[in-house]
Amino acid sequence: MALVSCQLGRAQTLAQQHFYRSRVFSTTICKALGVNTYPTCTLERAVGEVAGSDDGLWKQGVFDGAVYPDLPIIGPAMNAGIESQIQKQIEDEQTEGWVVRTVAAQCLSEKDIHARMERVGQLVGRVEGNGAILFVSGGDPCRKMPFWKDRAKDSVYMLQHARKMKAQGLISANVSLWAVANPMLDSVDSYARKVDAGAEVFLTQPPFLPTSEEWFASVNQLSGDSNQAKILVGVPIITSQRNLDFWIRLCGLNAKESHIEGLKKSFPGKGSGPDVFERAVIDWNTDFLQRVAMRMPGISGIHAMPVTGMGRRLVVDILREAQVT
Repeated sequence: MALVSCQLGRAQTLAQQHFYRSRVFSTTICKALGVNTYPTCTLERAVGEVAGSDDGLWKQGVFDGAVYPDLPIIGPAMNAGIESQIQKQIEDEQTEGWVVRTVAAQCLSEKDIHARMERVGQLVGRVEGNGAILFVSGGDPCRKMPFWKDRAKDSVYMLQHARKMKAQGLISANVSLWAVANPMLDSVDSYARKVDAGAEVFLTQPPFLPTSEEWFASVNQLSGDSNQAKILVGVPIITSQRNLDFWIRLCGLNAKESHIEGLKKSFPGKGSGPDVFERAVIDWNTDFLQRVAMRMPGISGIHAMPVTGMGRRLVVDILREAQVT
């Protein structure tokens, strides 16, 4: 998939200029050398009931990586159907970009986790472009129950085991290992442990709180291998107050915290008519992307997460107005 050219002359801040130059330089040089480069603009793909709703969006060629989430456990039959659906999506992509499949530990047994990692590793290892596994611990409530609290596996365990599986040939050697981070709640030590376990790329939650900048700066200042991982900052495309509330809960934030209350108040209302509201939504998300997300120190790109129909329809306009593409 060809990346859309970045327009350096339109950059408004030093942070944006650095972001654009890094993207153009790394992509151009790596392609010239025949080396796979890490993505700089990835898309959270629609799966499950909304699978296929973002096919047109993906085919526009704006994104150089597709990330397929791992939905919570619903039931064996339904999960098997979703798995088959995602496998077909990945096999049908025929993309030169990155294909990233998420594996969540949830409350699965070691045996089930290992089997799932092997299946996914072999699947993404066969793609035409570059394949990766994104490891997450998962948010299943059962992980907090007394019986599972000390038994449930986490992403560090999976990263460590994935490296062993790659050495044994159970996961393709060319598969990259990814992890997630929440810059508002996670410690720098948590990030470093994941890097030590093998994480090469991190996708973050959106940096809603001002303290996020401190986290990005701290991990960027780590030395040695811990400073080698690439970080794609998460950017949700907020389309309603309800959608914003969803992201606040997902990030584990206190909705009554003063900065979060201010964030909610700043989101436009729908009283001015659909066209005016849509324009206001584009402006609000563009402002968040330019003024907040892209200013985070040490980032290598962004991970776009439109989870609503309106978000999927507007995300490209927002990225272009923010001069990401």
